[in-house]
Amino acid sequence: MVITGEVILELILKWLVPFICVGLAGYIGTRIRKGNKSIRKEEWEAIAKESDVHEQICGKHFKAIQEESKAMDAKILEALKEFKEEFDKVHINAEENRKEVRKDLDVLRKGVLDAHLQNLIATCKVYIQRGYITPSELEAYNERLSTYHALGGNGHMDPWDQRIQALPCHD
Repeated sequence: MVITGEVILELILKWLVPFICVGLAGYIGTRIRKGNKSIRKEEWEAIAKESDVHEQICGKHFKAIQEESKAMDAKILEALKEFKEEFDKVHINAEENRKEVRKDLDVLRKGVLDAHLQNLIATCKVYIQRGYITPSELEAYNERLSTYHALGGNGHMDPWDQRIQALPCHD
């Protein structure tokens, strides 16, 4: 069961108002005296139930509040529906944008990877033609090679790397 303002209001009007009326009738009954004889609580309850004042007050207010609650629930549901529609539009646009960005990033990554590979091969050719590699060049080469692998490079550099590692290392 969903607890809404309408349900709470119905419970209050159904249980709390009559309870207060009965209590008030009992209180008034003990205060009013005819001579030494007080009017009994049951008599006041009977008077309250027979009277249409209770029905007029509670019935009118309950119906008015119930109508206001229904109108407010309808407004809230309509606002939620509009919000959901707008959220769905934004979500769809964001997903499309994400796909485009991923596609662009993939193209960029491949381009950077290819450029990095070409640069590494050119550097390897220089070292191999020279016949040796310095310790600082080897360290820089190894860092660039690890970057190449981090970008998703495959085995294209393996034969070149074997030849570089086989070079004598000195200043």
